[in-house]
This record gives sequence, C-alpha cells and structure tokens, in this order.
Amino acid sequence: MNTQNHNKVQSKNARNSDLNLNLRSLSDSELHDNTLATAHKEQHFTMLILHHLYEVNRRMLFAQLGFSSLFEYTCSLGYSESQSSQRIQAMRLIHSMTEAQEALSNHTLNLTQAAMIQRFIKKEEKEFKLTNEKKQEVLGQCHGKSLRETEKILLSNSKNPETYIPT
Repeated sequence: MNTQNHNKVQSKNARNSDLNLNLRSLSDSELHDNTLATAHKEQHFTMLILHHLYEVNRRMLFAQLGFSSLFEYTCSLGYSESQSSQRIQAMRLIHSMTEAQEALSNHTLNLTQAAMIQRFIKKEEKEFKLTNEKKQEVLGQCHGKSLRETEKILLSNSKNPETYIPT
C-alpha cells in the first residue's frame, strides 16, 4: 500500500472511531432520534442517486468514463452487484412511471419492490404489451406490501405464471 492510500485508510479509521465514540455518548433518546434522522437522509440520498444514475445513463457518461455499462459504472461507485442492479431497475421504473417515484418518496414502496416491479414489467413486455393502466394497477397493488406479498402480486399478474421467477 502506498503512503497516500495508507494515510486515507488511517484517516477513515480515525473518523469511524470518532463516530463510534460520539454515538456512545448519546442518550438512548438522542441515539434513536439521530438514527431516525439518518435513515431519512439515507432515503433522500437514495432518491438522489437514482436521479443521478438516470442522468449518467441519459448522457452515456459511463461510456465516456470507460465503463462498458451503467451497471459496471454503478458497481464502481462502491455498490455490490445486487445493489447496483436494484438501483438501476428502480431508476428505470421511477423515470417511466411518476407514480413509482411518488411511492418511493412517500415510503409506500421500497427500493427492492421498485426493482422487482421493473424486472416484472421488462419480462412481461418481452412477450406481451402491458398498458400503462396495467402497470399502474400492478404498482398500486404493491403499495405498502411486504416483499413476499409483492412477489405474489407479480405472480398473479403474470401472463405466463408458470415461467415467472421472482428476482
């Protein structure tokens, strides 16, 4: 490891140590309030990253930067393959259906569900054309549901349920 990278690692470790010490000094109530505020910030930043990825994709910036795909670019941001795939699928859904963006923003739909719905739509449209009304109906049925319930809803809406494999 070169000196510059070693210094970055040391600096990051020091910040993490300071953060742990700061958290330990909080009361239970303060810790809960900070955790809640941090979760809201994370949700806000997730929406922000989805919009950024859309623009990166629209401009084909990933290719200009030497990446073969938006997926490869997203992985380079530090996301795992699964996290990258979820964000890309959710990004596609919210930019094709404003209702999905609203649902993610008001927390009646989560990132995983949005990705599942987008994959469902993409798979179904390989064989059958889905109307916007049908897409909105499926989206609406998934509001406020668990992942297992969402899988069942997607399965029940599939035109070819015997080959439907939730992802």
